[in-house]
Amino acid sequence: MHYVSTSDCRALSSILWILKSLYFQLAAGVTLLRERKNLDILLFLAHPYESLPMICARIAGIRTIEVVTRGESSRDSILGRLAWFSERVSFSMCNTIAVEANSLRSTSSVKDHNDKVVGEAARYVDDGWINPRVPVKERKKSVAYIGRFRKEKGVIEFVRSIPAMVRLADTDVVIIGTGDLDDEVQRLLSGLTPDIRLRVRYIGWADRESLAQTLRSITVLVIPSQSEGLPTIALQAMASGAIVLATKTGGLNDLIIDGVNGFFIANRSADCIAEGVIRVFSTPNLSNVSELSRQTILDKYLLGHARQRYRALIERTLDR
Repeated sequence: MHYVSTSDCRALSSILWILKSLYFQLAAGVTLLRERKNLDILLFLAHPYESLPMICARIAGIRTIEVVTRGESSRDSILGRLAWFSERVSFSMCNTIAVEANSLRSTSSVKDHNDKVVGEAARYVDDGWINPRVPVKERKKSVAYIGRFRKEKGVIEFVRSIPAMVRLADTDVVIIGTGDLDDEVQRLLSGLTPDIRLRVRYIGWADRESLAQTLRSITVLVIPSQSEGLPTIALQAMASGAIVLATKTGGLNDLIIDGVNGFFIANRSADCIAEGVIRVFSTPNLSNVSELSRQTILDKYLLGHARQRYRALIERTLDR
């Protein structure tokens, strides 16, 4: 697959994206039909590329679990509406539904099928994100955005908040990611005054090792998304001892207790992001927040916990 914006002709790029999606789904569906005698149950995590495989699985008599890994679906574009329709088909066809966090039960698509929800399928982090441990008080004061450069992720608002963050919170800034808005992000960064730009480190794409090193060195990770499931980067950051500052959306509601193991912002405007960062750095005993953040992961989001959750989901689905 590809980002639609990578082509100068967005209409042609969108058509190509749809054709690729159909090809992928047809190939997956044919494989399922061919292997049907070897399959008892299938977990689907490939939204929005799963409607045709889901139909093939039902034809083949294979039980299916739709794992909801996203918040509210956007219908602002033709592709968004197609993805929303695909989601509705998947929810109607699947045997059961697993949500990454209980808060996702209230999303518009899931709540119409709450009778199918059989439990949580939260993500997990491995021990590599937990160790080595670097206490937050030993880290240089810094704030990061790590994620895709897409409108709904709030990356533009984050970049626009940088001057206020740097001046009022006296913090360095780290940006890691890539996506549709690469050019816009670069344009905004180039427009920063020299003194502010010196405090910003733009990395672009990063591999696992670089990402882990960054999370062990920053103080705050900002997640200013419009909609989320349970973002893996939030779990990785908390496991690493970084403090998450996020919009109150999706599974983040289940993960974060404001002022205890992380912080919420009222909205994702640039002003609100900057105010949230100032609030974090003004909090006494920030080390306690970091420790409780890390403990949240140790208590619920390790591989062993995930195995137990998925075993329960499979057993409940087979019992239906």
